[in-house]
Amino acid sequence: MSEPSKDGARVARLRRAYPRALLRAGDEVLANVPHPPHTFEPGEVAEPVTLPERTFERLLRFALAGAEGRERVVWSHRGSEVLVHLDRTRVRVLDGYVLVAIVLETEQTGVQELTVPFAVGTEERLAGMLAVTERHPRGHRALGETWGEGVIATAWRAVLEVAGVIAALRGSDGNDQPLRAGAIVAGRGEVAVVPQAKHTYETVAVPEIERR
Repeated sequence: MSEPSKDGARVARLRRAYPRALLRAGDEVLANVPHPPHTFEPGEVAEPVTLPERTFERLLRFALAGAEGRERVVWSHRGSEVLVHLDRTRVRVLDGYVLVAIVLETEQTGVQELTVPFAVGTEERLAGMLAVTERHPRGHRALGETWGEGVIATAWRAVLEVAGVIAALRGSDGNDQPLRAGAIVAGRGEVAVVPQAKHTYETVAVPEIERR
């Protein structure tokens, strides 16, 4: 029996790490991005992959849907429940900002949208993968106070997953490990993901300290 190819093993790793629908959508995006075969050295960056606002929104919805392809989920917290419409998530990109709006619904409030503004890097002011946001999402105050932390965490996790899958599909380093997202850059109407190979120190095993 022949051993699996490196490319096959890499694809298998990506399928374990990301929802297949998100991987397929990412492949479609990168199909139109020229990237000749290249093995990246430690710390080396690839050309940024630019995603129009609507494309980023589509990928974000796939990330939120997960492996199960969920369109809606129910969150519970201290006896309260809220219906989250993942398939209605919206994205707006301004210069230096990625705004993610997640739709919640309860019997008391009806359908409401909570918006999380993430301040990220720009072409003139790179910030790597650093982002900051406000303490509470913008929108319905009561919903924001109860569900704000969950909304912020969910939105940011999805942003990271989209950036991660785009970088991973872009190429590999010398250890045949997928590239990771080294930076997110927001311009008006576009998000650019900068893929980067891990630095040498990130791939070196750190010995455990002997306890005495």
